[in-house]
Amino acid sequence: MKNKSEYLADLFIGQSINFVDVIQRIQKIAEFPVPVFVYGETGTGKELCAQAIHKLSNRSSKPFVAINCGSIPDTLIENELFGHVKGAYTDAQSTSGGVIAHANGGTLFLDEIDTLSPKGQVSLLRFIQEKEYKPLATDQSFHSDVRIISTTNADIQSKINSGEFRQDLYFRLNIMDVHLPPLRARGRDVELLANYFIHKHCNVHHIPEKTIHPDAIENLHKYPWPGNVRELEHALLKEILLAETTTLYLNNIESQHFKQQHDLPQMKAIFDLSFRDAKEKTVMKFGKTTWII
Repeated sequence: MKNKSEYLADLFIGQSINFVDVIQRIQKIAEFPVPVFVYGETGTGKELCAQAIHKLSNRSSKPFVAINCGSIPDTLIENELFGHVKGAYTDAQSTSGGVIAHANGGTLFLDEIDTLSPKGQVSLLRFIQEKEYKPLATDQSFHSDVRIISTTNADIQSKINSGEFRQDLYFRLNIMDVHLPPLRARGRDVELLANYFIHKHCNVHHIPEKTIHPDAIENLHKYPWPGNVRELEHALLKEILLAETTTLYLNNIESQHFKQQHDLPQMKAIFDLSFRDAKEKTVMKFGKTTWII
C-alpha cells in the first residue's frame, strides 16, 4: 500500500515551489477533522484537492459526497441537504436521506459554495452550529458527523461585503484553507503536466506515444491557460487525436493564444463595466449586427 507522500505524488503532478507547498499543506490538514475552504480558479483541481484530503484522513473508509451548490433550486435545498420522510410532499413515496445523512462519518464536498442561496446558507449554518438536522415533515432530530470541504472560484470577500454570502457561515467553513495556484503561476509544471497527459491519453486511445516538438514548448508557456489544468488536458487531447505524426507542434494552442490576445482589449472593456452597463452594451452591439440568412 502506498504511503501518503506516494499517493500525493501520483495524484498531483508538479514541482514548482508554490505547488509543492500546497501538497504539503493538504497532507498536514488532512489529519484534522475541521472544515476546509479551497480557493482556486476554474480547472485548478479543487475537487481533486478535496478528495485527497478525504483519502488521507481517518474518514477515508466512509463516504465522500459531493454536490454543486449552484445546481440546487432554492425550493429543494432543505430536501437535498436533510432529506424527507414518506409523505413530506406529493411525490415523496418513501423516506429518503439527504446528503448530510449520506455523508455521515465521512466528507461532504460543497462545490461552488458561493452560489448557495440565502435560504440554503441559513440551513447549512444551523446544521454546523447544532450538528443536528431535521428531515422535511418531521420534528425528529438526527445527528450527523461530517467534515465539510467547500470550494469557490469567486471573490468570496466581495460577496460577503455585498451581502450575497453570510460572513458567519464563512467563518464556520474557513477553519483551514488551501489556495490552489493557477497554471500560469506554476512555471515548468506545465511541461510536466503536458507530458503526463500525452502519455495518459495515448494509452487510453491505444495510439503510438507522441512527443512535443522542442520549438512548440514555448507555446505552452506563452498561453495563459485561463481554464488551467483542465484546459491543458483538453487542448492536448485534441492535438493528440488530430496529429498525423508522433510529433506534436501545438498549432491549435498557438492559434488560441493569438485569438485571445486579439480579443483581450475588447473583453477588458466589457469587464471594466458594471453588470448593467456591460449587458446594455452587449445587447446594443447584438442589435446592430447584420444577419444574412
